[in-house]
Formats: sequence, structure tokens, C-alpha cells
Amino acid sequence: MVKNLHRAAFCLIAGALVVSSPVALAQPEKLKVSEEAVSTAYFTALPFRESPFADLRGVHPIMRAKAMAQNHFRFEYDGEGRPIRVTFLLGDTPRPLNDHTDNFFFQTPRVDIFYEEGRETRRFFDEHGNPAKMRGVFREVYELDHLGYRQRLTFYNSDGERIENSWGIAEYVWVIEKDGLVIEDHFNLAGEVVPKRPNLPFMRLRLHYGPAGWLAGAHGKLRDRERPRE
Repeated sequence: MVKNLHRAAFCLIAGALVVSSPVALAQPEKLKVSEEAVSTAYFTALPFRESPFADLRGVHPIMRAKAMAQNHFRFEYDGEGRPIRVTFLLGDTPRPLNDHTDNFFFQTPRVDIFYEEGRETRRFFDEHGNPAKMRGVFREVYELDHLGYRQRLTFYNSDGERIENSWGIAEYVWVIEKDGLVIEDHFNLAGEVVPKRPNLPFMRLRLHYGPAGWLAGAHGKLRDRERPRE
């Protein structure tokens, strides 16, 4: 699947964003981690991401001995190499994130990931292990295509009801073109196209990923009221 972004620099040129880079919800009691963790990796940082289309991924790997003495992100993986838990810790102690990451889509100390056929679900927790909100939502549900690429993302509250996140987005929709270009649109609960986020008024993004899965570029459109092809 497409990988996370490197930290990116943005510039606005003639209404376009240019980036240069180095469902029914299952009930909580039915959600189980796909497998016990079979491997663990440690990283000092998460890459900047402009879209939740990209995978959870760490950068700047370190050995466990070093991680025990500093803040780090711990990734636990299942037998298929998929992350099932990502935690921010000092040694073995979960820590509040504060300003330790500028990744827009990792804003709580712990994220648990659950996999079902055609679906990936993420739940969020604070440093004490209590359920927490990430940008105003308790749960994210991704719909996957037959190759495992993300097609849609919806948000839910603690009662399993669909909601908008703190940016006013209830749904992301992605369409992968034949040339690999990823088209991203965002909608509120009324089905209206809404901006990427409050201070970034693009209604549609075109995302270009390189061979290694890192974002190579993105272009934004200020107005695009058509719902994408499905």
C-alpha cells in the first residue's frame, strides 16, 4: 500500500497546492486485533502526512536499547507485516504527544489498528490507555479495495454514529487513476464537498506517489463540486 509522506514543504501557485517531499461499523466488542504482534520496530519520528490515504510508518529507526532511554514511536506488526499498534513512549512508559509530531493524522499517544475483510479500523487512546478522540473522533474506518488500497474513510463517535471530524469532514473518498494518480475528495455529513482543512481551502487533491511509496507531489483545486467517480 502507499506509504506515509516525508515532511513536506508547500507553496501556493495560482490556486494550486504543490508539494515537494524528501459501512456499517463493527461494534467495539467484536473488534479484535488480527493477530498478536510478531515483530516490533522503534522510530524517533513520524513523517509529515497531508493525506490519511498513506500508511502509518515511522522514520529514523533506532535499536530497542536506545529506545528505552528516549522518546520514540513503537510499531507492533502482525504476521503480514501490518501495524496493529503504534505507541509514543519514553522507554516502556506511554507519553502525551504534545509537540512531538506534526503528523496531522497521528494525534494521540496510542493507535490500535484492526483488520477485517475489506476494512481497516483505527481506535485511539491516551497515555493512560483510556479511549481518546483524534481530531474529534473515536474511531476511523477505512474501506479497502481488493488490492488493499484505501478507497474511503469515515468517522464515528463512541456510540458508533457517523460524525464529522474537527475539520468538518465526515468522509474521504479516493479514486486511483490508471496512471497511479490518487484523487482525493472530502465531504460533510450532508454530502457536500468541503475543504481539505480550515486553513487549506482546496476541495480536491491530486496526489502523486513515487516508486517507494513516498508522496512526490500534490495539486489542489479550490473549487470542485462534483462527487468523484466510484
